[in-house]
Parts: sequence; structure tokens; C-alpha cells
Amino acid sequence: MTAATTGIRDKKGRLALDTALVDLDSRDAKIRFKASAQIARLAAGNWTDERGEWLTDDSVLTPLFQSLEDSEVKVCVRSIFALGCISQRYEHETVEIKEALLAAHAAAPEGKPGDTIRIEVASSIVQFGGADVWNILLAAFECKPPRKARQQVSLALARYGERMPASQRKRFLPALMDAYHAEGNLGCRFTLAKAVKRVACDTAPEFLAKLLEVTKDAVLRDDIRYLMEKGDDEG
Repeated sequence: MTAATTGIRDKKGRLALDTALVDLDSRDAKIRFKASAQIARLAAGNWTDERGEWLTDDSVLTPLFQSLEDSEVKVCVRSIFALGCISQRYEHETVEIKEALLAAHAAAPEGKPGDTIRIEVASSIVQFGGADVWNILLAAFECKPPRKARQQVSLALARYGERMPASQRKRFLPALMDAYHAEGNLGCRFTLAKAVKRVACDTAPEFLAKLLEVTKDAVLRDDIRYLMEKGDDEG
């Protein structure tokens, strides 16, 4: 991609962002959702320094914080995702973002709608670490739908599990193993195996060897062998 093409895309992205920020305040829930989804796409999309400057500015973060209190769960979820991307992809790990995500988790309603929020917070807040964050991730394994919870939590742990203190690793490994054995989807099981490797660290070979012993599927056995052969930088 040329610099000129990147510049054109950034201009279009800036216009889309400005429109979305205005629409986040709409009375129409459909427009608010479309706006939150647009900001989420920008945060998860093409990485550039310029885009990072926009997305980490208070003019973007403040409306996103406010939208976490939206009456529509799906607006809240997209805004949580956007904040997670901004924090993780642009290394913007601020106290304000962490506190906003913790507040969204605490305010989540009971039942499946609230579980959607709890799962999204778990995968979006993992980079901050701390006992409160690890508790959120561990509890997310109990959320529904189970596969979505396992997939998103294990992906988060595969990326940031090395930040977990030893005391927390002992709590997580049994939960990861239980999730692995309960999950039937091969892609999700492989992600869970990656999370086990990241969280287990020095004891990863032992845990992966146990997974290999109990795994019958040939494709998944190859994936586990792949994890056993690669270094931690592949986690």
C-alpha cells in the first residue's frame, strides 16, 4: 500500500469517525449501534500512527465511555470492543479505560444480555492485569454462550497470559483444562491449548503433553504438537 493510498484511507476514516461520534448521541438506537460499530471497525482496522492519535484522544474516548451506559446492550458491547482495541492495539493502557470497563462489567444485567457484556469486557480488559481483572476472566468461563466465552477468554489469555502472576495461574489452569475437555469445536480447542501454553509457561510442555494424550482428533493432535515445538514467542 502506498503512502498516498494510506492517506486517502485515513481521510475517509477520519470523516467516518467524526460522523460516528455525532451519531453516538442519536435518540435512535439503530443509529447509535451503527455508530458504535463504525468506531469499533476503525479501532480494529488498518493500523496507522495518525489513526492512533485520533482514537486515543479524549474527543473519542469520552463519548465511548458515555456509550457504555447505553440502554441497548449491543451498543455497549461494540463500545467495549472499540475501547479494548484502542487500548491493546495502540498500547493506550490508561486508568480511565480500565475503570470504564470495570464499571460496565459491574453494571451488566443478569442473564444472557449481561453475559454478552461480561465476555466482551473480559477480552478487552485483560491487558491491565490485576486481581480484579483476572477474576473477571475466570468468571467469564461460566458465561453463555459457552463457546463464545471460551474462545474470547482463551484468545485474551493467549495474548496476555504471561502477565499473570503465579498465584493466578494455579486458578486458571484447571478452568482452561475443563473448558478444553468440554469444547467440541476444533478451532476453539486449539485456542484453548494456546492459552494453556501461555499461562502454564515453564510447565507448558507437561500440560500440552497431557492434552496430547487425551486428544483423539488427528488435526488437533498436529496442532498441539506444533505448540509443543514452538517457542514462547509463538504463543
